Amino acid sequence: MKNLLRIKYEFVEEKDYLLYDQKLENLTVNQKQLKEIKALVSSAWRVIETDEKSNHSVTISILHVSIL
Repeated sequence: MKNLLRIKYEFVEEKDYLLYDQKLENLTVNQKQLKEIKALVSSAWRVIETDEKSNHSVTISILHVSIL
């Protein structure tokens, strides 16, 4: 997941999001990125929208299903 975000979107851990074991938090993406990420992640991951911003962006968490 970390590599996918870095390669496709140039998101950097600690700068753009926080990573804890199998949970990624506080990643703000636009609606297009959200749709792409949801399509790209395998069934082993869940994308959870945690906060919608006024400028058409949303903050998400991505969790591995093993911790749900």
